[in-house]
Amino acid sequence: SCVLSWGPSLVVWAPLGSEPGRVVSVDAASGAERWRLDEATRVFGGPLPTASGDVVDRTEQRHVDALAVGSLVIVWRGDGRLVALHADRSGEPAWRQEPDSIHQLQAVAAHGGDIVCVGLPEAGSDAPRVEVRGASDGSVRLRGACPQAIGRPRWLQCVPKGVLIGGADGVALLEFEPDLPLRWQQLEQRVRGCDALACGGDWMLLADGTQRRVVAVQLADGSTRPDFLRSSDGTDANAFAGVRCLQGRWLSHRLLALTLHQPDGTLAGEAAGSPARRHDQIAVSGDAVFSAEIVQPDAPRPFEGGDGRAAPTMMPRLAVRRFVTADGLRLAGPPLVLQAEGLRMTALDTVDGWLLIGCDDRTLALAAPTR
Repeated sequence: SCVLSWGPSLVVWAPLGSEPGRVVSVDAASGAERWRLDEATRVFGGPLPTASGDVVDRTEQRHVDALAVGSLVIVWRGDGRLVALHADRSGEPAWRQEPDSIHQLQAVAAHGGDIVCVGLPEAGSDAPRVEVRGASDGSVRLRGACPQAIGRPRWLQCVPKGVLIGGADGVALLEFEPDLPLRWQQLEQRVRGCDALACGGDWMLLADGTQRRVVAVQLADGSTRPDFLRSSDGTDANAFAGVRCLQGRWLSHRLLALTLHQPDGTLAGEAAGSPARRHDQIAVSGDAVFSAEIVQPDAPRPFEGGDGRAAPTMMPRLAVRRFVTADGLRLAGPPLVLQAEGLRMTALDTVDGWLLIGCDDRTLALAAPTR
């Protein structure tokens, strides 16, 4: 699960694998449920007919995702349908949009008060299209073509003056101007099929197919720099779980190590990795980084308890640790420890002094440690 928006209502999006996702809104102060949408596909109605008039359950109609734009939650389906829900009310639709020039929607991203969509006009097409729609009413503001050379689109990343599109065969930057003109495209082998990690400053960071190497793409001209975020402590053997831009620097998250890097990718201070710690989920708040792990009773290592001492555990425990970034990454105080029997943690977030721990069947809100 992931938190989409925070305000009077906390709105959580819970994708459910091959099943329709769920949207749940709770009161931010008390945690009481305000409204929920158990099957996100219900907001779209039935399947759309094909060009011949047949109604079929196509694969793209079963892909549903959501994102927040201001006070709206945009729920989109792979066949090009978009529905905006009021987050702070009872979840009723603000507007609906049927497919226009995109009938196989591959990715959607938010940019200010707009949403950017990329996909194919029809099955089998090799001419991807891009649309910029106003989030307030869903109307099309800009429309253009995605370069065919980058292959089938896989992800979007909005930057101040344009949108980056990652495809199976390359990466391209389109400018937010009439017809969405192409600024540059990068087709080097090292960026083909890469996953988006993070964007900040002058760089877009991509993970190669092994998830162990980072390629940096210069936003100005598309030039690349391989082996970005290299460390000297052996943690490169672990696959990346994610990278974030943190106050102009890069926070690298691997399962067994957190590392902080300067804007140019060099290591800043000591790594936070330790054989006695895992970093299953992380969250960032200001100059603090929170790391959470669930330790099982049969873990082949001692558990670091709330008093900071290593001890065996007889039941699952959830440990949340706080690191500060003033000088590299430094552990600040003992961990916050809770019983975790029956929990499977899927997400961690922090908002307004609260830690939000997303689990399979619930979301926990805890006061974030401050020291």
